[in-house]
Amino acid sequence: MTNGNPLIVWARDAAPPVDTPVLLWSSFGFESQHPDSISLPKYIEQHAHEIRSQLLSFLSEAKFISDGSRTLEEALRTPEELSSWWLSFPSLKQWGKRQSIPIACRLIAIEQIIGEDGIHDTRVESDNEHLRELIERVLLERFTMRYRVRRALFRGLIHPLRALGSLGRYLNHTRRLPIQAQAQVGDIREGYAFFDYFAGHEHARSENAYYTSPYWGEAPRIANSPHWFHIYPKNVDRIGLRKAQEEISQLNHGTGPTHTLFLGKLQASDVLAICRTYITQQRVHRQFRSKLLSFRTSGSRLALWNVFEDEWDDSIIGSTALRHLVLLTTTDSLVSSMPRFSTIFYLMENQPWELALVHCVRRRKKGRLVGVAHSTIRFWDLRYFSDKAENAFTSPQISRPFPDQILVNGEIGRRLLLESGYPNESISVVEALRYMYLHDLRRVPHKQNGHVLLLGDFLEHANETLVTIFRTSLQRLTSLPQIKVRSHPICPLTKHQLGDLFSRISPDGLSELLRDASVVVTTAASSSAAESAALGIPTIVVLDARSLNYSPFRQTNNVYVVENAEQLGELIEHLECLESQPSEEIFCLDPNYPRWRKELAPSRLT
Repeated sequence: MTNGNPLIVWARDAAPPVDTPVLLWSSFGFESQHPDSISLPKYIEQHAHEIRSQLLSFLSEAKFISDGSRTLEEALRTPEELSSWWLSFPSLKQWGKRQSIPIACRLIAIEQIIGEDGIHDTRVESDNEHLRELIERVLLERFTMRYRVRRALFRGLIHPLRALGSLGRYLNHTRRLPIQAQAQVGDIREGYAFFDYFAGHEHARSENAYYTSPYWGEAPRIANSPHWFHIYPKNVDRIGLRKAQEEISQLNHGTGPTHTLFLGKLQASDVLAICRTYITQQRVHRQFRSKLLSFRTSGSRLALWNVFEDEWDDSIIGSTALRHLVLLTTTDSLVSSMPRFSTIFYLMENQPWELALVHCVRRRKKGRLVGVAHSTIRFWDLRYFSDKAENAFTSPQISRPFPDQILVNGEIGRRLLLESGYPNESISVVEALRYMYLHDLRRVPHKQNGHVLLLGDFLEHANETLVTIFRTSLQRLTSLPQIKVRSHPICPLTKHQLGDLFSRISPDGLSELLRDASVVVTTAASSSAAESAALGIPTIVVLDARSLNYSPFRQTNNVYVVENAEQLGELIEHLECLESQPSEEIFCLDPNYPRWRKELAPSRLT
């Protein structure tokens, strides 16, 4: 490709050179003038299954590296009999500011393009010095002195101090929490239990009010007074915790179901046990660090573990390590005193609390477990996917916590899981509880002369790309359409980002905004695209070249996909030509809930 010259990995914002081919790190290639230049984001989309499979294989095989007597997974086994490996960020495969998954995919793509032998004949150009050093560590095994000093400082001092601080904060904020917060449920008859996130509800102040959850909709009513367990949704905050306890207490004064805040208080013996486990993890971390950095999968020369090293350190010896050990200890204690339920339903997102819950429920034999994927399942959302050898439905010997059954809310999600090796009998489609409001909106005629609705994302970098491309696209229009903007509550759009569009932010809810929208513009990561596409509203997904195509509509015709402002402007200029039809495959929306009624039939209780 380069006729013997060093290949350039171009990760700058400036236009690439025109006299040599480059690998474009975060660009779709419109600014490149050399015909042999390759856009890595485009290459990843064209080879998505192969790249994803290689990455999942790497993350699966890493836990089997050995010190001669035991594997990494075995060395990290806790007193609760669950390996901390499964609670680590590389195993959880969650989204984050570090962008580990997109970076790893680009590095795998580079090796595929230039081959193993060409890896060391590369040059990295980047405005971000940290990114440049990371790429060089993976491709060239080039470790700077600054990197070595920084890692030693974090391992020896900063991570242990943060871990100690994390433990101290938890002890302080939960000091008034009852040791057995759920003791009142001990005599509950065997039935159904629902786990959800507790965010507080005004109707909790009414003794006769029936608790409703934005995640579970009508399912609890169908289940006939199940027991509720509420996960506290954020890092423990003393003021928020006090309010949550008060509201749950008020709910329990009524005649409806019983509610428990699923949050435990540590005893002195627990603290000592956690500290011992943490010290063991420090020792294991030191013992296996060099083995992880030198680990390669068969046929690859990529030192890929460098991409995950920061989050691995945080997971095993940092503040996150302590939070997860506290989580596991308190979950095991809470589950041990729970009654046995016929079925325990929980929200499935591959969060640490889920894995701790599933492991402890199975360990204590507290009931059948059903994981409910309450949102959209997307090809590049690796939280829902793993290497086939790591799937407990097909490999029962795997120690990764898995439910007995998975419920999804649409055929698209089911199909993605089946394609990834889940057996057919392990997955069922049920009504989309969170999205049932879409059923009524389907009957509202689509408005050709409504507003253009810009929907923000929960990721800051995705919002930056979306707004920049949207505002630039408007500059090519001779007349502006009516525009409304909705920020994501987790990551509000700012006046600096929106400029003149800031006044277009609407206070209305998503349901009202979709009712009058003629077209929706949003990011590939936003699940709101699924809602508008399900209604048959023309939906435009703006891709972010710095990330991955997280859209649930990859390689489908359900939405319009654009990569730049010129493409978006062309579509907005001809709104009347955009077409879309309501889809039955995205969400299951039967208001009679026949599928949930089958899952919650009285026969299931026996």
